[in-house]
Amino acid sequence: MDACYKLFCDFKKRLKYYLEKNQLPPFKYIGVTEFQESNNNCSIHYHLVCNLIEIPLHDLQTLWGYGWVNRKIIHSDPTTNKKIIYYLNKGIMDERLAGKKKYLRSFGLMKPISIMIDDLEEFYQHFATLNMEKIESGSYHSNLYGEIQYQNYYVENEKELLDYVQGL
Repeated sequence: MDACYKLFCDFKKRLKYYLEKNQLPPFKYIGVTEFQESNNNCSIHYHLVCNLIEIPLHDLQTLWGYGWVNRKIIHSDPTTNKKIIYYLNKGIMDERLAGKKKYLRSFGLMKPISIMIDDLEEFYQHFATLNMEKIESGSYHSNLYGEIQYQNYYVENEKELLDYVQGL
C-alpha cells in the first residue's frame, strides 16, 4: 500500500509539471484509497473528486500510467453529492487500511465547519429559510463526547449559511 501511495505522489509531481506547462489551474482533490476485490487480486485504487476537467482523458491516462483512468464530469446537486459521500465512505472501515492514509486531499481546500449549537430551535428556524436538502444523517460514538448525531445538507447558497454560522 505504501508503494501505491508513492506512485500517487509521483503522479501528482508529473501532473503539476503538466498543469504549469499548459497554464492550467493547480490540482485540487479529495479522495479515498480502496481495495478492488475482483479476481481475488485485491489491487488498490483511488476514488477522487477533483478539478481535472480541462485535461484530455488520454493525457490524464498517460500521466497516471499505472492502469486505467475513469473520469466523469459532475455538477454539484443533492443526488450527485449523495453518490460522492457514498464513494468517500464505501471502504473506509476496511481493516487493511488500519493505520494507513484512508483519505487523500490537496492542500488549501476549505475545511468542514463543525459547530456546537446552544439554541437548536433558533438555528433550525434560520435553517428552514435556506434552500437546502438533507443528504444523509446518522450517529456514531465518540469516546470524548459520547453519542454524536450528525446531518449533512446540500445548501444552494452556502455563503448565506456561512455568514450565519460564523456569527454564532
